[in-house]
Amino acid sequence: MIIKCKKLNWLVIKFKITFFFIFIVGGLFAQTNYYWIGGGGNWNDIFHWSLTIGGTTSGAVPAYTDNVFFDVFSGFHTTSNKRVNVNIII
Repeated sequence: MIIKCKKLNWLVIKFKITFFFIFIVGGLFAQTNYYWIGGGGNWNDIFHWSLTIGGTTSGAVPAYTDNVFFDVFSGFHTTSNKRVNVNIII
C-alpha cells in the first residue's frame, strides 16, 4: 500500500510540473495575430493594427513574438501608396 501511495504522489507531482510548464510558462510566449488595416502608413501607428481581419483598430502594435498579416482587407486595393514604414531603433 505504501508503494502505491508513493507512486500516486509522484504522478501528481509530475502532473503539476507538466501543467506549470505548458500553461503558465507557455503563456508567457503567447502570440497574438495582428492584421494591417487602413492602407499605407507607419508600423508603430496603433490605428493600422486590428485583431481581426478587416476589423477595427486594436489600440496596440505587434510585439516581436506576434504574428502579422497583410491581406486583401489591408487597404492596398488601389494602385497608390502601398508603403509601410518600419522604424527600427538599434
